[in-house]
This record gives sequence, structure tokens and C-alpha cells, in this order.
Amino acid sequence: MALDNAHFRFYNDNGSESGATAYAAQDTTIFPDVTSGNLKLQLRIGVQNVADATLGGIANTIQFSISGSSYAQLTTGTSGVRAFNSTNLTDEGVTTQRLTGMTGTFQAGKVTEDGVTTISVNSNNNTEFLVPVELVAADLRDGDVITFHSVVGGSISNTYTNVATIVVARHPEQRFFGMFFA
Repeated sequence: MALDNAHFRFYNDNGSESGATAYAAQDTTIFPDVTSGNLKLQLRIGVQNVADATLGGIANTIQFSISGSSYAQLTTGTSGVRAFNSTNLTDEGVTTQRLTGMTGTFQAGKVTEDGVTTISVNSNNNTEFLVPVELVAADLRDGDVITFHSVVGGSISNTYTNVATIVVARHPEQRFFGMFFA
């Protein structure tokens, strides 16, 4: 059995599960400037069940890595990036389909404000998870690369067609001018 992280998209934390505005195009790495402080976003991950079996009630975690470190489970207490309780979302609320390009029938997924939820998706169908993520400026350096993925346990094989990626920027104007005045 296999579950593929097929697509992702970052949204501003400025609206509901179906109403937040896109931060960037689908499957696009973002380069946010955290010079002025923490940044709150919503991350949507679309997973495709590419197995011949239905997955039901299986634990799913959102994990992240900063600049090549080992992947760790995203929680409300992790350093660098953390899940948070968004006033725009309801923990364990259902997700609607906002990503494109997956095959089979869409099945409602879940919002997870702590990085952990369960998955149920029929064979060859797809679902979406939504997690509010906060970039913690004090813990991040210019150029840090943060990657995210959805992982299910048990005998499920996880694959990653598209990996949600953030490249942290600090004082991008200084980097630009430094090229000319260094």
C-alpha cells in the first residue's frame, strides 16, 4: 500500500478552510521574509492513495525538516516552525478540495492544528490535509530550507511527488544591495 504526497499549496492565514487566499501557486516553493517577526500560514497537502486497498482510520502526522535535519513531527511546541490554533480554522474540521491534478474521487480530509490526525481514503482516491504553520523568526536563519510532508504509519509506504518547501529570507534588500556594494 502507498500514499503519495502529490500536491501542496501555502495560503495566508486570513480566512476559513475554503476562504483563505493563496500565498503562492500550487506546488511552488515560497521565500517569505521573516525580518519583522513570525509569519502565520496555512499549509494544504494533497495525498493520493495509490494502493489497491482502502486506508481507514490510520494515524497521519505532518512532519518537517529544517536545512536537511531529520524529519520531526510538527507540534505546537516545536522550534523554527510550529502548528498553532488558528482563529480561522476548526481543529479536526473537514477539508474541501482546493488542490488540482489528483486522480480518483476526492474524499474530505481534515484540519489539524496540532500536526496529528487520522486518514480514511479509498483506493486510488485522494484527500487533503490543512495545517496552520507559524514560522518562528527568532529560531530561523536566512536561507534555512523548511520542508514538510504527510506521513502515515503501519505498513503504508509514503512517497513524495511534491514536497512543500519554504526558503527563509531575512533582509532580502540587504542581500540584493550587498551584491553591488560588497
